[in-house]
Amino acid sequence: AIKDVLASRDISDADSEAIFTAFKSNLDAAYENLEVASFDGVEELIVELRQRDIKIALDTGYNSRIANMLLDKMDWVKGRQYDALVTADDVVNGRPHPEMIQRAMKETGITDASTVLKAGDSTIDIEEGINSACGITVGVTTGAQTREQLAKANPTLILDRLSEILEHI
Repeated sequence: AIKDVLASRDISDADSEAIFTAFKSNLDAAYENLEVASFDGVEELIVELRQRDIKIALDTGYNSRIANMLLDKMDWVKGRQYDALVTADDVVNGRPHPEMIQRAMKETGITDASTVLKAGDSTIDIEEGINSACGITVGVTTGAQTREQLAKANPTLILDRLSEILEHI
């Protein structure tokens, strides 16, 4: 994304690579010092979903190192809070391509995308769910984008808190 923006401003590939490298270094340092916690109600939501034998897969544009570091900071463990983690390192095509969801489905043994609910805080998350033929796509306003921005991607639902999802499944 950074390279695309820089290319539109006539910045060479070599210069954009240096800018990206500096950005990534600064971002990594910021995440090392970041305090991380889940949103209110998410831990309880996970318990309820797991009691209902609903698989939980996380997918992220972060690389594996950053994603795992953030999960470690929250004390989230595969098999306890989630069943699969798919990062940018695991796929060739990131969002909105369906590859991340397809990989998560494979890792969790899900074969029918219409039984998948994709929730995210950005239009690209919603587009990923639509492109994957997920049965339900949910925009959540606790993150990157507003209700109005999320609505432009035509999700099935827009929620103010992820914990509200239980009312819809």
